[in-house]
Amino acid sequence: MVLDVSFSLEDKSVPSLIYTANIKTAVGIDVGLKEFLTTNTGETISVPKFYRKSQSNLARKQKKYLEKKLDQTTGGQHKI
Repeated sequence: MVLDVSFSLEDKSVPSLIYTANIKTAVGIDVGLKEFLTTNTGETISVPKFYRKSQSNLARKQKKYLEKKLDQTTGGQHKI
């Protein structure tokens, strides 16, 4: 026996939606790797320094993890 139950709830404390006709300005945001984000007005925000400083350390650890994972799955043999 299968029972399907559905509930519907209306919460008056939640504000109604804002229609786009009422919005006067909008900003487009593009998130990337070279720049953290770029807006449609041309404003750019650079990647945080802590990320740039730790990139080489992160790459080294990812490579070490991948090698360890390959050793476990292939019995120490790497595919060429």
